[in-house]
Amino acid sequence: MDKNKVLELVKIESDPAFGDERERSIKDRSFYWVFITMAVCVALFGIIRVSKGENAYEMGVTLTLPSAAGFLYRFVKDRKPVDLVCCLMMTAAAAVQLAAYIRHFG
Repeated sequence: MDKNKVLELVKIESDPAFGDERERSIKDRSFYWVFITMAVCVALFGIIRVSKGENAYEMGVTLTLPSAAGFLYRFVKDRKPVDLVCCLMMTAAAAVQLAAYIRHFG
């Protein structure tokens, strides 16, 4: 790398909006806890709906489709095949649940 490129990278990384590594790590972990909380809520409300004789297909789509998007983002950034496999599995699960929802109300 030439001197100008190094100086440009240092300038970008020193920008307060860019944040330090600790801040980025905290932000990444916060999304983990958001997902866990969302999964627990979907599971609880899904159990309640099913116990009342209602379906909960849209709740499954609400959980699996964002998961697929997260795995797709990871695959695009890291190119790890496991992320692509997980993305495809979550997308398939969302498609099945969405089809069941449409069939039920269609």
